[in-house]
Amino acid sequence: MTEQAAASSRRVEMPDAPALAVGGGTAAWLEADGRLEELSLAEAGRRARDMAPIVCHGPSTASRLGVNRFPARDVLELFAFVRPARFCLPTVAGLADALGLAPAQSHAEEARLLVAATRRLLADLVSFDQAAWREATPLAMTMARAGWNWGTAAVAALGPPAGR
Repeated sequence: MTEQAAASSRRVEMPDAPALAVGGGTAAWLEADGRLEELSLAEAGRRARDMAPIVCHGPSTASRLGVNRFPARDVLELFAFVRPARFCLPTVAGLADALGLAPAQSHAEEARLLVAATRRLLADLVSFDQAAWREATPLAMTMARAGWNWGTAAVAALGPPAGR
């Protein structure tokens, strides 16, 4: 497969997961289909345990929900994979700043920003040059096999190995 053909097989594959933003005694829950709900912290905590939502800083999110840590797609993990050794405050506002996105003004906007940040980071993987691709792909594949929640999306964005 040529470099151009390999690059053309790369795609942003958003996970079929809700986004969850928490603060001020309530939570914004944004379904993958775009439906937005404002939930109590207790209800958001119940849903989060079953759905592996997209969050910013999983331990902090769990703490604000008053629950034990739960499986999540933490955008900070994806940021660290896509942009290693780059600084990002571990908040939704810090993520927006690091990615050049407009800051959120509400928890509902924070949930939408988590989706936009995910899409931006996966698009960055799609556009990796060959050197970055060669470095990131084996790691993404290993992490996906190990159960990393971003693994499937990262591998899809990087595309198939050369020669396949």
